Amino acid sequence: MSRKLYAYDRRDVYYPEEENLLQQLKLPHPSTCTTWQQLRILFNDSVPSNRQRTEDGLKNKWKDMENCKKEEKLLRELKLTHPEAGWQEMACLFNQTVPAHRNRRAETLKLKWENIQHRNHKAELSFREPLQSRFLVRPSPRLSMNPHNDKKELQAESSSKPEVGLKSDPAVEVEVKAGGDHCAALESEPWFRELYDSIDPDTASECLIDPALDDMSDVDISGTYMICIRQLT
Repeated sequence: MSRKLYAYDRRDVYYPEEENLLQQLKLPHPSTCTTWQQLRILFNDSVPSNRQRTEDGLKNKWKDMENCKKEEKLLRELKLTHPEAGWQEMACLFNQTVPAHRNRRAETLKLKWENIQHRNHKAELSFREPLQSRFLVRPSPRLSMNPHNDKKELQAESSSKPEVGLKSDPAVEVEVKAGGDHCAALESEPWFRELYDSIDPDTASECLIDPALDDMSDVDISGTYMICIRQLT
């Protein structure tokens, strides 16, 4: 009895890698440009000699792969439109739509659906893995695992930075004090109170400020009336 050396003689099932190879060879080449003879040559050059196929074998496998895609699409649509249906009912609905030679049992459809879910899960994981590694926040090597030491290090770092705006300037203090005395004197005048009461709060921002006080914009004057009129008319 002779030993069959080729996959097409043994009627071997296609490996997933071989299905992917056939799909890669077929999709980039339209049927008008590449014949099945050329596809057979490309396919057999890419697999071991004991896995080679014939033109008719590759053609039938391609048709079967296309039919499987249509069946999976139909199964997804049936699951979406009949979410509560059991697999026996699903098989009846499925077999009413496809040709008789493509009819499937309930167990076969259930297994096909599980394979679809498994592939979707693997595709989702393969999509997330590069994103996780890309946006992974790595801990700083300067920070230890001891929160107490981290706090001490951060405090020491902050204390080593030069303090900004905390030193007092005697000249500024005198100027601020003089400005406060000037405003207090204005508030004691009768005309100032009458003028203050006549100001509309909605238009208070339109009052003219004394240019001499422009350099005091960063001074905290809360609680003190600093309304100074440039010119009285």
